[in-house]
Amino acid sequence: MILRCMSKPTLKLICYIDEGGQPKDSIFTVGVFVHPVSSSNEVLDLCLTAEEQSGKHDRKWSKASRKSNLAYIQNIFSHSLLHGCIYFCSAGPVDKPTIHKALVAKQSILIHRGNNTASKVKLFVDGELSAKEKQIFGRQVRQKDAKLFANEARGIDDEVSPEARLSDAIASFTRGALLGISSYQSIFNSALESGALIRVEADD
Repeated sequence: MILRCMSKPTLKLICYIDEGGQPKDSIFTVGVFVHPVSSSNEVLDLCLTAEEQSGKHDRKWSKASRKSNLAYIQNIFSHSLLHGCIYFCSAGPVDKPTIHKALVAKQSILIHRGNNTASKVKLFVDGELSAKEKQIFGRQVRQKDAKLFANEARGIDDEVSPEARLSDAIASFTRGALLGISSYQSIFNSALESGALIRVEADD
């Protein structure tokens, strides 16, 4: 079962966005986790179970051991319920990171919702956002799509949200794989082949 709902007139979504590396880096990744509001309880349970079983617990990717990180991400990718929910983009250097992240989020949302369904999305971005950054996210996601409505983006601390920690893990894991970390390679390739992980592009 894939977390999509294509029959409802308005699809309510939640989207978590995080980044891996720095915008000036040659490999700068954006991780996106998007799912229907209606599946929030199931998603939360899956995320918490994966953190507990892997030993990663509530630590960010950079603060957990490689062993627990890999056990966690494999657990996440193994759930068919989350297929179609996990996206990433790799670019770099990026001149306008806020716009870039917003465009990556929009492409992820468009793929996830399918069939041009009218949808409303709540955006959560790691870290504190200025008023201008909040406006940029909302404007870029809504732009040129009359059926996509985005609430003003909110900053979120990934250390207090399992779903936000997943977007942190996506950004960090994919960057590590693209940098050539050998222990990431087979997991990365298998996730791409199975559809558990989806690569998107953004026209900045």
